[in-house]
Order: sequence, then C-alpha cells, then structure tokens
Amino acid sequence: AALSGMVITATAEPEVVRRDQATTLLVKVATRNGQPIAGAKVMLTTGGGLFLRTGQPRDEGATDASGFFRAQWLCKECAPAYRISVGVTATDVPAGKATIDVKTR
Repeated sequence: AALSGMVITATAEPEVVRRDQATTLLVKVATRNGQPIAGAKVMLTTGGGLFLRTGQPRDEGATDASGFFRAQWLCKECAPAYRISVGVTATDVPAGKATIDVKTR
C-alpha cells in the first residue's frame, strides 16, 4: 500500500465550540483495506486559534499503534469558522499479502 492507498479520517469533537472551549481533533490513518498505519507523521495547521500542546496555530506528531493522532485546539478571539488542514506522510508502509484457498471436487 503506497501513499495513494492511505485513507485519512479527520473529525472534530465537538464540531461547534465556544470561545476558550477546546475541541479534540482526531485523525485516523489506515491503508485502503482498513489496516492502521502506525508512526505516520500528521501535521495540523490552521489560520487562527491555537493548539493546546504547542500554543501555536500548528501541531504535529505521529500516529499511535492504532493509527490515531489526537490534538486539542481552541480560539480566544474567534472568527466565525476555521479550516484546519491535515497533512499525513508515512514511510515504509508495507505491502500486504493474502492467499485464497480453492477446493476442487
């Protein structure tokens, strides 16, 4: 599974926040067939607000063994909406192998 086979699911919980209320951003990275990709580098950037871990409008880290990366973000002086960009890179995503058993009679 190459990078083109990567499936990224990105959500915010909650999707609507008040000023100074953090939202948890959850990024899941998996292969096309649903296998989690551990150690993928996730980069989050936005035009405003800040990530709690960094105090900046950007945060980055690696996915865990289950293919998840979490970050918390909030805004103090808030625009009506923000778009958070998610970038993911992974090296050495191994190709999978499978066998099919055929019986004859």
